[in-house]
Amino acid sequence: MKLSSIDDIRLSALDIVAYEGIDKLTISYLSSSLSIAKASIYHYYRSKDEILDDLFLFGHKRLMEKGFRLSLEKRGSEILLMQCRKWDEIFSDATIRAYLRVLFSLHLVDDRAGERYGSLFLMLKSQCDIIFSSFSEMKERRAQLSSLLFSSLLFRRIDMIIDGDEGSFEEDALSFLQALT
Repeated sequence: MKLSSIDDIRLSALDIVAYEGIDKLTISYLSSSLSIAKASIYHYYRSKDEILDDLFLFGHKRLMEKGFRLSLEKRGSEILLMQCRKWDEIFSDATIRAYLRVLFSLHLVDDRAGERYGSLFLMLKSQCDIIFSSFSEMKERRAQLSSLLFSSLLFRRIDMIIDGDEGSFEEDALSFLQALT
């Protein structure tokens, strides 16, 4: 049997955990799903736990490679809509979606997932704070509340994307902006 690349193994393991559950991830099941010998997996990993450690690093790295830079050169509402388009692009990636399924399903029971989930939330919340502070017409307290509400909506949208919903962050932002006025 052929030796799969580590990325083949990672992607297969990620899909197994994301769509079949963490209990399905075994060396035997993984090797079978890739049609390779168990030794090919043991070439890279000594255990299921090592695979999971690597999956969290791999997924987080892929997510960060997508780029979360904010451009603050326009009005607040325009910044929000531009960033929503960027989030739509980031979170429509199949690998990112699988990684997020893993984070969202395991963050309460696995410390590694919980840490990555918390990092993602803080990063997105910080971006929302910056975006809403750029709304010159908003007082500070209203901007903070708007940021908190929108970041909650953002995480709800990610959860819906994971479940196959085809809506967009931009649609949510437009509705949110309409409700603010």
